[in-house]
Amino acid sequence: MKKSLFIFLFLFTLLSYSQDIKNKNGFQILPQSGDWSIGTDAGSMISFIGNIFSGDYNPVNIAFHEGTFIYAKKMIENDVANRYKMGAFFNSVSEELEFGIGYGSEKRKGKTRLQGFYGYEGFVGMNYIDLNDEKDFVTSLSANIFIGCEYFIASKVAIGAEYSYGPTLSISNQINFLLQGGTGLVRMNFYF
Repeated sequence: MKKSLFIFLFLFTLLSYSQDIKNKNGFQILPQSGDWSIGTDAGSMISFIGNIFSGDYNPVNIAFHEGTFIYAKKMIENDVANRYKMGAFFNSVSEELEFGIGYGSEKRKGKTRLQGFYGYEGFVGMNYIDLNDEKDFVTSLSANIFIGCEYFIASKVAIGAEYSYGPTLSISNQINFLLQGGTGLVRMNFYF
């Protein structure tokens, strides 16, 4: 009995730590070197699905200034990715315009459906606000380190979250320096 249990655990460990994880149709589940990924905030989708099951008919708000950006990744190795981030927002009522771009590097750990990742990211954002007939143009520069995880719910489809921390420099009529962190929203990524 002990011998068969040991063999079962050994085979299970071997299979679960294999980088070549495939679904029942033979498709790769984990991203490979050369794959691209497109992702965005999954919070709006989760709210929409929650509204369906709860009978709540509140509209789902999608706004880039509330965390909805488009994320792209290029897997340069099986466990290393270059990250790109971009987004824009315009509100004609408040005459607010916001856009930004970012770049970073991500290192991945784990060989099962659940993978951890960490790395660094820089971001440049610009914001034009018209409040009470006072126009203000703000440029933000930030550099963050991040840590997070992704779980592959299907072949090359992952849902995950991350925590980031770092300095932000805001330049307008005055210069502000902040050291801040925060959990990212739940994100969904599609690898291809």
